[in-house]
Amino acid sequence: MLAGRADEVADYLLWGAEGTLPRSSHIDMELASQTDPFSAYRINMGNIEQVRRSSLRALGRLHARVSPDHRESIDTHLIAASRDASPIVRQGVAMALDAIEGDVVLPTRLLLKLVVLLHDPDPKPCSWACVSAGHLIARGLANPFAEDLIERLFNLAETAPVVEVRVGVAVGLRALTQIDWLGTASRQRVLAALAALSSDVSFRVRREAAVA
Repeated sequence: MLAGRADEVADYLLWGAEGTLPRSSHIDMELASQTDPFSAYRINMGNIEQVRRSSLRALGRLHARVSPDHRESIDTHLIAASRDASPIVRQGVAMALDAIEGDVVLPTRLLLKLVVLLHDPDPKPCSWACVSAGHLIARGLANPFAEDLIERLFNLAETAPVVEVRVGVAVGLRALTQIDWLGTASRQRVLAALAALSSDVSFRVRREAAVA
């Protein structure tokens, strides 16, 4: 039903990604009180950063379905959001990139932002950037940065001190095992990294590192 209205939906989500969704005066009153921890609006919908994160992720899902002009607008918003001070919003950008599918390689400027997110000091965006990197490489959408992204995943597998990041690395590396074109040497490194992660102190990491 929404297939023919992807641009219209994207417009609304772009407002959400900016935290400027059109809303009624009733909702405005609720938003005005969202600093109150008992605000019904905040409990039911979440804070503005969470709304922006969800909107960004949804924009990633629409990326291949909108018109070229809207796709350009989405790319511009993702790049701007990747520089946001909030790690929740930057996490939304990594989630959006992970959700992008299609037959066309991502624009260089988006892939460069993915590289930046893989070096994010906050574990939330960094973890999701790891997931996104693995999935985009597996879909063939990350060229010509695939090798650089893989190297960063290997580096984080060995050095990441935060469990959340190692979970993301495990998911990203596991996605690489499904790639037919991956060279023998690279595949062996992927399997070795996953084997090391399968002995991690965290059950979450061990679970994600398991290769069927």
